[in-house]
Amino acid sequence: MCFFFALITKFFERYKRLNDYTPDEDDKEAGIERLNNLSSFGTPLTVARRTNMTPEQILMRPADEVYMILLYDFEQYVFEKNRARVKADNEAIQQRLRK
Repeated sequence: MCFFFALITKFFERYKRLNDYTPDEDDKEAGIERLNNLSSFGTPLTVARRTNMTPEQILMRPADEVYMILLYDFEQYVFEKNRARVKADNEAIQQRLRK
């Protein structure tokens, strides 16, 4: 039984970043809580759309595979959000320098 808990702990530690995310004000203003209400269906649906499978097929896939897709998509989302912020900050700096 201890081995099982060790495996589960290791699994969730690997994907901890997915659970640690807290929505920022932009996410809240955009209505992220509506998506959170659908998370039990939203997770397999999101992965299914990305992989051209059905949600039922996704539920039959290994958890590591599904979570790795979710983690990749999450990290890509965070990167794009940070990139847009950096770009906007740099443009604002350039605007101030031109004045």
